[in-house]
Amino acid sequence: MPVRKIGFLSLMFAAGALSQTLTTLYSFTGGADGLHPLGPLVRNAEGQLFGTTYAGGSKNLGTVFVLTPPSAGGTLWKQTVILNFDGPNGSLPYGAPIQGGSGALYGTTYYGGSYGYGIVYMLTPPLNAGKNWTFTSLYNFSGPDGEHPASGLTEDASGNLYGTSVAGGTLGGGTAFELSPPVEPGGSWTQTILYNFTTTEQVTSALLFLNGTLYGTTWDDGAFSLSPPATVGDPWTETVLNPFNVPADGLNLGQGLITGPGGGLYSSSVQGGIHNNGVVFELSPPTGGTGYWTESILHKFIGTDGMTGYGGLAFDSAGNLHGFASGGGSTGCSLGCGTIFELKPSTVPGGIWTSGPLYKFSGPDGYTPLGAPLIRPDGTIYGVTALGGAYNSGTVFQYVP
Repeated sequence: MPVRKIGFLSLMFAAGALSQTLTTLYSFTGGADGLHPLGPLVRNAEGQLFGTTYAGGSKNLGTVFVLTPPSAGGTLWKQTVILNFDGPNGSLPYGAPIQGGSGALYGTTYYGGSYGYGIVYMLTPPLNAGKNWTFTSLYNFSGPDGEHPASGLTEDASGNLYGTSVAGGTLGGGTAFELSPPVEPGGSWTQTILYNFTTTEQVTSALLFLNGTLYGTTWDDGAFSLSPPATVGDPWTETVLNPFNVPADGLNLGQGLITGPGGGLYSSSVQGGIHNNGVVFELSPPTGGTGYWTESILHKFIGTDGMTGYGGLAFDSAGNLHGFASGGGSTGCSLGCGTIFELKPSTVPGGIWTSGPLYKFSGPDGYTPLGAPLIRPDGTIYGVTALGGAYNSGTVFQYVP
């Protein structure tokens, strides 16, 4: 089966400051340390930041890396590659890893593995600092079970992992799958296909697991939910939450959904809106529990404040919504260098959210920010840019409001 082209990657590599509070923690050289970090980042209790690069590394097939904060009195963060993808162990990771309840990292690669269709992997931290992480291949995709996972994973309270592939399955449009940990330590993980997508759907974002139901977005067909069956082993049921079939509502949902106040779901679109630069929106459940969810557009990008919402969203402790716009903002890059933006909710129910770019990238400080912001309780934001920096190979940055 031919590989389906991922729209957001084909555009983002075709690809300004309001504040002096952005610090580049690391600029990738494009060599052994990695090339094109895609985000989002994961932070552990020690303050280390974990992520993946799409390429680079010893085989130029991508890496998993860790950034360690400077010791007392120091200023430089230390970058360490903890895994080089080489083909058999996976290659070209589109989705960043998540940190499971056990402290291990779980992730996917788009290619590689036993059949070349991608894998799900686990990285277990060493018992002693400075030792190597342990790599385990949890699952190799073979085609009927899915091809080319292009997003990160989601873990439930029982340690089950959920994800999607963009091709393969019985209908050719990819699968939603569950990986269950072994009953006995050292045993094999069990993969279960929850749903087979059609070729018009193409799920490129991570799933949201909420109260036993999975929520996600498709590139062309809007937002959906997957509900578990009454009988274990039967297929899950897909429900379209909103089809997004009006361009003004947003087109090409490149990121997944997050939860917010009042039970709403939030995300952004790559295009659409009155300026065709993308929108940020909220979906509210229907009254009575049936029918399409109601879309409220919170912001329409005009270009100078950002465009092409490939980056995800995150709420801060004050209830403000933050995100990365992959283009727009400063004009020093072919599609604009991208922005960090903030949306503050209206004090009046149903009112207009207040918006503004917190930071406009210029190129030397990175451009094309991707992935959801990692926000600390003090408001500090961490993220990555796929391009720019000292070597034009991407950066990891910190923004302090």
